[in-house]
This record gives sequence, structure tokens and C-alpha cells, in this order.
Amino acid sequence: MAILNSVVKNRFGEFYKLQLSRDTNAQLTLKSETFWNEASTRQFVQNLTVPHGYWREIINEYSTLPNTSVLTTEEIEQRVSSLMVQGQVKLYSVEVPDIADHPPENRVIKSPDDIIYRFIPTSSLLLLKNATVKQFKNVDDAKTFITELNPTPDKLKTIASELKIAIPNTASVNKDEVLIAISTALVAGGVV
Repeated sequence: MAILNSVVKNRFGEFYKLQLSRDTNAQLTLKSETFWNEASTRQFVQNLTVPHGYWREIINEYSTLPNTSVLTTEEIEQRVSSLMVQGQVKLYSVEVPDIADHPPENRVIKSPDDIIYRFIPTSSLLLLKNATVKQFKNVDDAKTFITELNPTPDKLKTIASELKIAIPNTASVNKDEVLIAISTALVAGGVV
């Protein structure tokens, strides 16, 4: 179902990836948006810009009605809101960087044996199919891995900047602090 694989945007410029409860990836440690009541959830739904028929298609996935085409827009939004409150439909905030301002190659390191490693926000895994993720037990493991890739200090600074990883002000004097900041983000799960 192609429409469900799309990313939707709200009126404030924030992007979301919708997942049906059966499609949830247990490997991800992401928290979905939390919805407590249908009124505020409906307002959230109304602020999303979605393709024509998007919500109707989602309702078709859960509905026992033989024909959902008879539902009004208000009924569709109410049913989608109910599914969200029940946790049957989940929305995850995702980062979709502007490719012109943030080209993917800014977050890539090529290893000495010609393997390309891309550093991305964890939420980006929702947008990728069949991504292989390298996991680390602790900061030292992550530091060792990155060090073996042999990146330049400028490359590490670029990756940190692109991924909004905070680096200490003393990083200009102590180059290892950028490496530690990226390694910490990898272990914490905010970056993969």
C-alpha cells in the first residue's frame, strides 16, 4: 500500500511517518506521538497535509464496513482519531532534511575497505527499507568503530552539525570531544 509509506507534514512544517500497529518495527526504540483524547487528536489530524484518500485508505485497513466511501470527512477524521487514541495507528516524528541544504554525503564516512557508513537520525529508519544498523554496547565501542573508519576532524564536525549533536565549546582544543559526542549519540540511540 503505497499511500501508507508516505511521509505527511503538518501546517507547522513537521514531518510524520504513519505506521499501523501491525507494521511496528520492534528494532526501533522510537516513541510514537501520544494521543489521549479524540478531540485533541482530531485537531492534530486536521493539521496534517495528506494526499486525497489517505485517511479513507487507513480506515479501510481496520473497518468492517463494506463501503467506507459513504463516510463524510468529519466521520473519517473521527474514526482515524479513535484509531490513534487506541494505538492502532501510530505517528512518529521524523526528520526529513532538505537535500540541498543537507546533502546525505555530509553524513557519510567511507571505510578503508570501501564500505560506506551513513550516520542518520534513528527516526530515518522508518523511511528506509532493509537498513542494516550497527549497534554499540558502550561509548568506547562506538569510538573504536569510528576511529577505525579514519575520518578527518572536519568530517566528524560536519556529521555532528548535520545531526544536531551538541559538541562542547572546548572541542576546538580537544578534538576527541567531537568523537565522544558522536559516539554517545550512537550509544544513546538518537543516531544510527
